[in-house]
Parts: sequence; structure tokens; C-alpha cells
Amino acid sequence: VADNAGLDDSDLLTYSVSPFDCDADFRVPVPAVSDNCSDAIAITFDLQIKVAVPVLDHFGHQVGTNVEWQTIREGNAGDMVRGLAISPDYRYIFTATDGCDNSSTAEVYFQVEDRIEPIPVCDGGITVTLGGGSYDLDNNVDAGGYARIMKQDLQEGISDNCGVASYHVRRAGTTVWGDMVEFSCADAGNEVEVELRVIDLSGNESLCWLNVLVEDKTKPYCVAPDDFWGYCTDLPEHFNPPATTAEYTAMSDAAKAALHAQLDDLFGASEVTDNCNNVTTYQSVTAISWHCGAGSISRKFWGVDGYGNQTPQVCVQTITIDLQHSYGFTFPADATGDCAAVIDVYDVNPQNTG
Repeated sequence: VADNAGLDDSDLLTYSVSPFDCDADFRVPVPAVSDNCSDAIAITFDLQIKVAVPVLDHFGHQVGTNVEWQTIREGNAGDMVRGLAISPDYRYIFTATDGCDNSSTAEVYFQVEDRIEPIPVCDGGITVTLGGGSYDLDNNVDAGGYARIMKQDLQEGISDNCGVASYHVRRAGTTVWGDMVEFSCADAGNEVEVELRVIDLSGNESLCWLNVLVEDKTKPYCVAPDDFWGYCTDLPEHFNPPATTAEYTAMSDAAKAALHAQLDDLFGASEVTDNCNNVTTYQSVTAISWHCGAGSISRKFWGVDGYGNQTPQVCVQTITIDLQHSYGFTFPADATGDCAAVIDVYDVNPQNTG
């Protein structure tokens, strides 16, 4: 009977627990035995585990431990053994007995390990929408749209026969595992591959993958310039907008663009912000009534980002310009006279009286 006492772990007989529970079920091996006088050889075994037994003093207090081998199974070689827990310290004591009742024994050491990888299940079809901007404290700038998915949101079930120690996630192609995956405007419109890794209590690990669709559905926000009220004398002489809304509508795109730029310079421009800062600002004149250098103009502003999201709120400026009449009158000086002196009315001439 072979004896493998003193073997290191790499050579040690090893059984794994089953995929569905944390116990090992296996058949006891049958050692190779030879005898000079008999072919009828019976082989039995004692299955033992090494345990630490507390040593107590006469007061019942533990003062130390003794290591002992305790027999937990007995039987014949080739029997099934079920329900053995994980431990590095098991041994068989085989006894071979021939037909003349001669016997010999050998010790065979073995261990029970968990060599079953955990089972991760990744959630499929996940879509995340970028929210408002985040702030980059390191560079003191607005970092744009931001989103994160926590690890628990990416798994649909993690199981292991002996228990899960940890699980983490990361973007595929990166090296650092964590509790979340972060997304930015650079990911918008793309699918980002994410990995989920599970490690069980024995250090076995396994992975699953999924794609996360990153979208930007956050609408831009518009702030119109303040309403404006003034006099025609506040405006430059070359300011000459169309007189009616119909005239504005009939203008070419280039002429409208030139008018819009002039209105921006004179009365202020709108501010349109977006979480990903890829927004185009538009404006139009919705109503105009202009005559002799005065009247009213209504402007509407809106923004559209690179993903088609448009400002939801009304963003309007009203411009009111009034006439200012600057007339001056100069009267002649007062005069007195004698009523006895008759004056010919034809002599009352501004050239004479002033």
C-alpha cells in the first residue's frame, strides 16, 4: 500500500466540493495491494481529520490546544463518501488483510478544496442617460455631462456553492476594478463594454460582460437677455430693421443673420448651456413693428445640442423703442408802450419787435 505522508500541496490528493453545495462527494480509492500467498485481500479504511482539541485545567479553563486525528468515516475501499467539508487536513488509514489474517497499513493524506468558479449573470440591455454637468476639481473646470452605474445595477444574480467574497466592475480595457463605472459626454451615442468579476471565498473568480448604451437626453437651458426699453436717440443711425414681421420673414438667411448679429450687439445675446457643451444657439424675430426709427421687436431664442435635444422653455426678449421729440421755442422779449400811440398793425413785424 502506498504512503504519501510528507507530500507538498502540489502533489497532495485533492477533491473538490460539488458545484451545488459546499461539500465533497467522492469514491474512496482502492490502493494497489500485492500478497505472496493470497489473492483474497480485504482493504478497509479509516477516514480521519486533524482537529485542534482544547486543553482544560482542573477549573475548566482552556490553557492550550492539542492537535489530534479523529476518525469520522469507516468503510471499505471503493465506498462513496459524502458531505466532507473543506479542509486541508484529511487522511485515509488503509488496512489490507489477506486470507491468513496478515495485515498492513498505510496512510494517504488528502485535502478538500473549493475549485468551482462562481456564476455571475450580467444584466443585458442597459441604457444610461447623462445627467447635468460635473465639476473637475483638479482642473477647476466644468467637466460636462456625467453618469455612473453601481455594480449592483449591472448584475442579475451572482451565485456560488460556498459563498461570494466580492464582486466589482470596470470598463473593458482598463485595469482598475471598483464599485461603479462612470460615463461622460465622450461616451454619448456609444455602447461601452463593461466587465463584472466575481470572486468566491476560496479565491475562484469568473467574469461576465455586457454593453451599456450611453445616451444624452438632457435638454439645453436658455436664458434670454433682459427686455430693453429706450429712445430712438439711443440707437445708431444705421439701425434700420424691417418695418413688419412679413418683411422680416421675406428676408434672405444671410440678411436675417446680419440682423440677428446687430440685435445681439445692441440689445444682448442669449445664453444657452448644455451638459455636454455641444449646443448650437438659434434666434428669430417673432414680431416686429417699426416706423420712423421707433417701434417694438420680439425675439425668440432656443438651442439644440449635438444629440437633437432642444431647449424646452420659452426664451424671449421684447425690445421697445420710443420716439423722442426735441423741439425748442424762442420768444421775443416783453415790450411796453403808450396806448395813446397808435401803431399800425402792419408795423408789427418780427423784424421790428423781435
